Amino acid sequence: MKRVLLVFILLISMSALCGCGEEEIPEFNQDKLIEITSKPVGMTEDYMSYVLHICIYNDCSVEIYADSFEKLYDELETETRQFSVSSEELEELKTLILKEQAYSMRESVGNRDLTKGTAKTFTVYGSFGTHKSGGLSPSNISFLTVYDFVYQLAREESIEYCRALDKKLSDGYNNRYNLGPRIHTASDDIIVTTDMIEVFQVVSYNDISDATDTDADREDITEESIGEAVYGDIAENPGTGVDDNTENERFTVAIILNDTGAETLAEATKGINYTPENYALYNKDAFCAMITVNAPVKDGVLYLNVEYDAAAAEHLKNELDEYLQKWRNCKAEDENKVFD
Repeated sequence: MKRVLLVFILLISMSALCGCGEEEIPEFNQDKLIEITSKPVGMTEDYMSYVLHICIYNDCSVEIYADSFEKLYDELETETRQFSVSSEELEELKTLILKEQAYSMRESVGNRDLTKGTAKTFTVYGSFGTHKSGGLSPSNISFLTVYDFVYQLAREESIEYCRALDKKLSDGYNNRYNLGPRIHTASDDIIVTTDMIEVFQVVSYNDISDATDTDADREDITEESIGEAVYGDIAENPGTGVDDNTENERFTVAIILNDTGAETLAEATKGINYTPENYALYNKDAFCAMITVNAPVKDGVLYLNVEYDAAAAEHLKNELDEYLQKWRNCKAEDENKVFD
């Protein structure tokens, strides 16, 4: 029994002397040292949602770029920004990675109680391969110590990079989704979005009084039924009143809404009785015409206040049609990207 105990003690002593159980200090790659990423989750518009990468290399170079865009616009050219840190800063970063044992940190350090915030990760490169750690709005002190140190090394450059990128994304969104016509309230709130508009039609003022509020009659409103009196030889300058004489016949443009738009407009105008409500039609980013509503609109049809001759009314209709179609084309392209 004593011999067995002696052997056991001897084995323990040898293990201690040999350093068994000590963690091996890894070696860093000669190329990439560490990469951090960030992405807003549930905090911004989807067109502004992307992953920002900051990569630091062992030659002191730093690379900033973005990817994983929810919506990438044709006019957006992604680029990579590069600069350098000092050798002292690089050595301080290496020391910090070893001190906080970032190469073996728990992989998931995010806050499980949150549904929105900023998703953050870092990936360390070394003799062990790669090790990634992060999550949604992490609060782990060791993780944040390493992550924040890397971010501070690239803070000014990344802010400048994101500012330029965000402007490109915003411009791309506006160019695609503000193409279409839409109707604003007097306080500049959008009451009718582009996807609620079904069609534009040239309408004679002589025929407006014949239009009805029923859905059945609304389906009968066509280019032929209410826009047939379009004459190319009418004077280009708009008149000021309605005349039974064909040569002085005045026209405007009717906005026919789809079912969703009709329901939305009916709800928005249901309280209009004695005081008329004015709305503004915008096409792309430009004001187009005023619309006055004197009573609840139940048929989903709105008329521009302006009087035109036939040629001018047709020109405006064609311009509105053009931007409505551009908007629809952009929407179809994005939907196709989702299903590709």
